[in-house]
Amino acid sequence: MLLLLALPLPAAAQEFLCRVTVDKQQLNRQDVQFLDDFGRDLERYLNDRRWTEDAFEPNERLDCEVRVVFTEVVGQTRFKARYGLTTRRPIYGTTQKVTILQVLDPDWEFDYSAGTPLTFDLSRFDPILSVVNFYAYLALGYDYDTFAEQGGTAHFQKARDVAQIASSSNATGWSTFGGERTRLRLITQLLDPRYVRLRKAYYTLHYGAMDHFVDDPEAARVATVDALRDLKALFDEVTKQYALDLFLTTKSGELISMLQASPLASDAYGLLMAIDPARQSDYNRLLGGP
Repeated sequence: MLLLLALPLPAAAQEFLCRVTVDKQQLNRQDVQFLDDFGRDLERYLNDRRWTEDAFEPNERLDCEVRVVFTEVVGQTRFKARYGLTTRRPIYGTTQKVTILQVLDPDWEFDYSAGTPLTFDLSRFDPILSVVNFYAYLALGYDYDTFAEQGGTAHFQKARDVAQIASSSNATGWSTFGGERTRLRLITQLLDPRYVRLRKAYYTLHYGAMDHFVDDPEAARVATVDALRDLKALFDEVTKQYALDLFLTTKSGELISMLQASPLASDAYGLLMAIDPARQSDYNRLLGGP
């Protein structure tokens, strides 16, 4: 008994199961091989940390891909890059996974040299890790929202805290005046009470529809079209629509697959065309188009 008590207890799995890739082809320099270490360090940073107080089983970890594309050398150790993030979660009762979030952030600038440590500290701005932390909490918020109505609020609030600290730095990508698709605008929208309809749509589409599609596909389709009606009401109410655009960019293909050749396809087509006319050629598939 004493021997058993002395053995370490198995640790709960961390939240992320991320694969990080680094693309440095645009730099046209041979002395940047150390950036491969940056990718490996970033992968460990995301995967080895406990980001929440919740216990995750190994099969519950959030599947994600991070792609860092270095675009320019600004100084000896200063770089510009793009940060791409894709996250997925399993569909209940199947072996399939569904994409929750797909975002590309083009405005990332920071200093990095070989051996630079990546040290977690939410109380201060860090040109590298404030971006990484922001999107980590954003990803958790989206994931939790798919399992419970507004379940990701606490994580979205953490992302907002990161953004607010960073916005006072005047660093690239954090300004409130950087256009309609800034990090601060995105998290502000997600926590805006008017956007509750969007967050409920994530829950309805994933837990209410996809997780139960095998058991009752027609009920799942009805729930999905109801969610689209809510999104149409949101579209008519707000003028800043980055969060809604992100939803449509990520989910349009899945919506088409779920609703085409169903009695609700025409209703879905009308709603999607009203809020996302730029993808008409895609939505034509709902009506039997190529």
